[in-house]
Amino acid sequence: RFYMNADAWDGFRDERSALLAQLAAIDGVVAVTGDIHAFYAGELHADCDAPGGKPIGVEYVCAGISSSPFQEIVATQALGLDPDGAFGLKELAEDPQKFDAALATANPHYKHIDSFAHGIAIVDVNTDKDIQVTFMKVADVKTKAFDGTVTRTRYKTTAGSNTIEKA
Repeated sequence: RFYMNADAWDGFRDERSALLAQLAAIDGVVAVTGDIHAFYAGELHADCDAPGGKPIGVEYVCAGISSSPFQEIVATQALGLDPDGAFGLKELAEDPQKFDAALATANPHYKHIDSFAHGIAIVDVNTDKDIQVTFMKVADVKTKAFDGTVTRTRYKTTAGSNTIEKA
């Protein structure tokens, strides 16, 4: 129903398709990215609206440790545009779990979604075996709620598989 971020993949559909078509010729593509302020792990397909067959590669996205999470940024904007919920944005904006559930429904190629996150990622590259990514989530380090607790979620991509699985 909505493009969540027109300044990312969603806003550049033709360019995304052209780039992914070129990457399809390369085996073992792994992108490690950030700047969206969330943890995501997804399999890349030529057509993200209709993923199918073997993925072209994988993408691991890291949250920021001290920046506002993606869901919070979107919520602020959405509530400014739809304060009464007439467009269906208010419910998603106010509930991070519903927000992520909506993303999961619209993006079945995502294997991990956490749009309301602070933290870092550790990437272990094991030559010719796999790449393992550990998302390390913490509370907002800028608040008194930060107590040092770390929640770890680990994924891996076995060499040649172009898929993501829990590690």
